[in-house]
Amino acid sequence: DLVYVAEMGSGAITALNVIDFSVVAREIIGTTPRALAINSDGSQLYVSRFISTADQAVVWALDPTTLNLFNTIELSVDTTSLDTSTGGRGVPNYLSAIAIHPSNNEAVVVGKKDNIVRGMNRDGLPLNFENSVRSVIAKLDLTTASEQLDSRIDIDNHAQPSAAVFDQFGNYLFVAMQGNNRVLVMNPNTGQELARVEVE
Repeated sequence: DLVYVAEMGSGAITALNVIDFSVVAREIIGTTPRALAINSDGSQLYVSRFISTADQAVVWALDPTTLNLFNTIELSVDTTSLDTSTGGRGVPNYLSAIAIHPSNNEAVVVGKKDNIVRGMNRDGLPLNFENSVRSVIAKLDLTTASEQLDSRIDIDNHAQPSAAVFDQFGNYLFVAMQGNNRVLVMNPNTGQELARVEVE
């Protein structure tokens, strides 16, 4: 059995033996690896790049034994959505958690979305508190190693999410909002918020 460690500073993923913590494998995969999730049959390990580039965010799929790269899932810049009080354009960033659906066919990754498309020196439109940065949930198709861009969910009036998990049947998605001391209960198919649980 193995335990995995994401080394943000070095860009490496390390697999350790759980008995004596000896290093079984170590691979440098890219800058700022952060969130880790392994599917239920243990065949793939998913890793988020925490800090995105200006053109895309990334989730890597690795072989859990060798840590060799299987696929790179790209989350592109949204340049077409309207900038409104509840949603907008931008690139996913600070990807802090990955949750894999029990079916192993899809996953979500949570973070924030930075509107790098808008600005007086970008598209000529001013930035304000409604359209600069917002929380985001991105849905990944693990069978095609791609993001379902049309299913990306903007979360309004919340700080950055810090964790996410599905229930055992995949009917509900729970998202922890660290700056609000709140857990959102979401319908993962529609993106509808079903409930809020306040925590102290």
